[in-house]
Amino acid sequence: MVMAILAMILAGLCFYLWHHKEPPEKIEVATPEQVRNPYYLENHFQIPETQAKETVKIIERAQTGKTQPAADFKVIAQTPQEAVTQVKSRIEKKDETLPKAALEKTDKTIVTEQPENKEHDVGVYKINLRKDHKIKVGTVLADDKLYYSLGYQNRRMEYQLFMDGKNIKGGAVTYTVAEW
Repeated sequence: MVMAILAMILAGLCFYLWHHKEPPEKIEVATPEQVRNPYYLENHFQIPETQAKETVKIIERAQTGKTQPAADFKVIAQTPQEAVTQVKSRIEKKDETLPKAALEKTDKTIVTEQPENKEHDVGVYKINLRKDHKIKVGTVLADDKLYYSLGYQNRRMEYQLFMDGKNIKGGAVTYTVAEW
C-alpha cells in the first residue's frame, strides 16, 4: 500500500517535471512610489506580504543611494521614463551587452526610475520568491536496512516518514536553523 502511494507520488512528480514549461519572465515597469508600497507589490506582483515588506526596504536603500547596485551600465535617453523603457526592452530581448545581473532569470523583474539617486537614474530589481511548500521522497539506510522516506517541508519545518515498503518504521521532524 505504502509503495503504491510512493510510486503514484513519484510518477506524478515525474509527469509534472516532464511537461511543466517555465513561464516567460515577466518584466514590469513601476513608478518609484509603487515600488515603495508593500501592498502594491503584494497585490500587483503576487509577492507574499513578508517578502513585499523586505523588498520595499531594499528598494528604498537603493533608491536613496545607500546601497550599491550589483551591476552598473549607461543608457542614453532624453528622460528617465525613456531610459526605463529602453532598459525593459533590452532585458526582454536578452541584450548581451547588459551586465549578467540585469539578465539573470528570476521570478519577477521590476524596472523603475530612481529620482532620489543621482548616480543611477534607473533601478532594475530582481525578485526571487520563496517556495514555501515542498514534497520530498528518498531513501534512508539505517542499521543495514533500506527505508523509503516521504517528506513534507513548509518553510523551515520538515516532516518525514520512513517505511520498509509495507509499514511505517519511523519518522522525523527537523527545523532549518540556517539558510544561505
